[in-house]
Amino acid sequence: MTFRTRLLTGFLLLVSSTLSAGNWQVIQHPHFNLIFDQSIEAEARRTASRLAVYLDLHLTELPIERGLPPTDIVLMTDAHIANGFVGIFPYRSIWYNRPAPFAQLEWLDVLAVHEGRHIVQFNQSRDSAWVRMVSFLFGEAGQGAFLLLLPDWYLEGDATVSETTLTEGGRGRVASFDLWYRTDLLTQEPYDYERAMLGTGFDRIPYIGPYVLGYYFTGYLRRTYGDDLFDEALDDIGQWTGWTFNAAIRERTGKNLDALYDDMLNELTTQWRHQLTTELTTDAPMSEWNSRYPVWAEGDQSAMLTLGLTERPRLVFETAGQITRSIEVPTQVARHYRSGSKTRAISVLNERACWVLERAHLNHPFISYGDIECVEPDDRRHRLTNNDKLTSLIQTPDGFKAHRFDAQRRSSLVHFSADGTELTQWALPTHTLAYDLFAQGDKLYFVLSGSDRDGIYRLDTRSNQPPAPVVLAQQESLRAPTVTDHWLVFTSDRSGRDQLMAQHRNTQTQYQLTESPFGAYYPVWNASEQQLNFADYQSDGMQQRSQTFTGDELPASHWVSVSPMPTRKVWVDALIPATPALAEPSQSDWEVSQYSIAKNLWNPYSWAILGDTSSISGTLHSLDTLSKLALSASAGYHFEANDWFGSLAAQYRLDSGPRINAGWAKTIDETTLNTGMSLPMAVQNRLGQSQFLLQAGVEQRFQPDNDDTFLSTTLSAAYQHQRAMQAIETPLGIAETINTRFNLNDNELSALSDTRLALAGWHSRHALNARLGSQWLNDETPLLLDSPLFTTPDAQGLTLQGDVDYRINLGPVGAGLGSLLYWRNTEISLNGRAQLTDSTTETAVGLSFSPNLTFFRNPVLTTSPQLSVYYLPGEEAFQVTASVRIANF
Repeated sequence: MTFRTRLLTGFLLLVSSTLSAGNWQVIQHPHFNLIFDQSIEAEARRTASRLAVYLDLHLTELPIERGLPPTDIVLMTDAHIANGFVGIFPYRSIWYNRPAPFAQLEWLDVLAVHEGRHIVQFNQSRDSAWVRMVSFLFGEAGQGAFLLLLPDWYLEGDATVSETTLTEGGRGRVASFDLWYRTDLLTQEPYDYERAMLGTGFDRIPYIGPYVLGYYFTGYLRRTYGDDLFDEALDDIGQWTGWTFNAAIRERTGKNLDALYDDMLNELTTQWRHQLTTELTTDAPMSEWNSRYPVWAEGDQSAMLTLGLTERPRLVFETAGQITRSIEVPTQVARHYRSGSKTRAISVLNERACWVLERAHLNHPFISYGDIECVEPDDRRHRLTNNDKLTSLIQTPDGFKAHRFDAQRRSSLVHFSADGTELTQWALPTHTLAYDLFAQGDKLYFVLSGSDRDGIYRLDTRSNQPPAPVVLAQQESLRAPTVTDHWLVFTSDRSGRDQLMAQHRNTQTQYQLTESPFGAYYPVWNASEQQLNFADYQSDGMQQRSQTFTGDELPASHWVSVSPMPTRKVWVDALIPATPALAEPSQSDWEVSQYSIAKNLWNPYSWAILGDTSSISGTLHSLDTLSKLALSASAGYHFEANDWFGSLAAQYRLDSGPRINAGWAKTIDETTLNTGMSLPMAVQNRLGQSQFLLQAGVEQRFQPDNDDTFLSTTLSAAYQHQRAMQAIETPLGIAETINTRFNLNDNELSALSDTRLALAGWHSRHALNARLGSQWLNDETPLLLDSPLFTTPDAQGLTLQGDVDYRINLGPVGAGLGSLLYWRNTEISLNGRAQLTDSTTETAVGLSFSPNLTFFRNPVLTTSPQLSVYYLPGEEAFQVTASVRIANF
């Protein structure tokens, strides 16, 4: 058996041995293939029923003349992440499992309506002749080109409008959804359309997301210019009269998007001002955005989460107003406070701080966990559970109470001991989410969402009775239950803004405690001080406030009695169908079949044929829906050499994590075969991310005069500490890669060590990046990259390369450059370069200028052209270099 045959046979045996792994099933529909694990068949049937209805409704608003082809949708229920997406390369939709508090919607219902809208949006390109032509020539690149011409505020905003109009929930009904945007517009001079849409990286607030801006802008345009505006405009994208999205909208409205955005702002801010009870001005100076969220208070001691634009999140302990302790908090934990969810994530008891930390599986891309992590009073950090599926927790004198949401979409409350040992479990309705837990004695209070009766519930942990509702949600978002002897305090947005409410525990009479112009959140009762601390949102972030709260049975004089609220109007009220969008569809008439991994491995998504006067070639790429087998192939013919060339590369992901690699390539001069195995690993290190790669392989080169066999290895490790929201670099990042190449024929070893370091500079807009490359070469092919400043690093023996860059971002620009480019910010850097061998020393110092730009007004497509001027002392000469880096493409 030849080497080539052994190579191919080994690869095929390894792949075939894993094809039967897993228990994947599929529900097939003319518009989708819903792929799922057999353990959640009932949930999949329910989701398929809803998705079918939503897709029909979407197609009514955005019809596709050529029809909607089936989309592969995968329910990744082992992924403990609250997310989902529709993507290309390859085209598919992935839905993750962990629910998020979402305005009285069950999580898969959210994804069915939101991602279902994206599926219809993406396939609007099928009605475009130029997209069909590009797709015929290049595969999904045609669809990709179409999507790059669409602003993300339209894609996400239109889907968010659908959440609100086609369901009884959706983010458009949640007051905290637009909190940053609403407050900024009412207190500061508004940014223009381009800056609001694209940002600069250094804006007044952390960001204006495409969901919020898009919800209001898309809703305004549909209400004002007709519900079919976008359907007609999308048909013109790429046409001569409407090449850009802006031109297509202008063709139908007579105005550019910047003018339409101003019109929308005038109407929106006028409506918001009418809803306020206090007069606001936009000329007050704004200090830097910095938020303080109350977490715990007892006597003269307290703890709060602080979060700023240029500072990483920290939990700060104070005694009598003086800081006594400060610990850094994982960004993902702080996200619960700054996001639209506004849920509690940190629990403090006796100066021990705990939270649930999301962790990725070591080497599986679609598995993740939620485990308890604690920081002790002496600042020791440790994890108490391992590979659990927790979402939230509260510390109690006898340990923890936590919520679990497992891969089968079962929901439960769990009692853990103080060391993380599981003691008791209480079942909750399937696919529901419990959050904002609060304990008082044997009673556990929490908010329940995703059920038929969302609201605040109470569980008696000493009885066998199911949780009982205390406050049922009535077209409102409820959060943060806090219990005193006579009162249940919580937040509600029933008035259109989040305010603190109090309900008498016996009479159920409700009162409003605050009248915040923007929103009040996170009540914490300090019993000994008779104070209720809370976060009051202002233009410069969440500010801690307090009011007297004795806890007496009688209400205070400034409390306002709450009467039943009328149905609250939403921004897109005029777009809501007159009849309910979704009845309860049947779940029993779906045919479920086994999903074959082997039959679906071949999934070509991109191809091209290219040529010039010397050669012609074609390429093809394939990746299956479950990301198991990646294939790349090319073939061509060289006219002058009168010979053909080609390549084939394959990588197969085993369920256990390792990747099997195999490849073949033929050039004019040689043929190579290779096989190997790689194991990528990722570790969530509490305050940062570590990544590792182990790789080994064998390559055989066949040349006319000789054959060589190489054994190669790669070992890499990297760590990156979390950064502040507007910092340009991590405060600490380090990476080390070691490559070796051993020639088995000549017994010669070549090796490369590449070490990189990233540090924060003297300011959040400064950073230091350094690299040291060390090469030991025993053959003719360098392992170091060629530098445009120095000679090719092909000297035998030791070669060293060093780079040092001190980067300085000059801050926001926010300027358009014609219709294609937008200038976000500018960076300069001071550079040092060196290359040393046994016989030569080459050095250079320079200055670089790099504007950060976006293409097509699309924040997904960014570019950073760089112009550098270097002085080379050894040659006493200057040299100019230019490069272009395209990111996020």
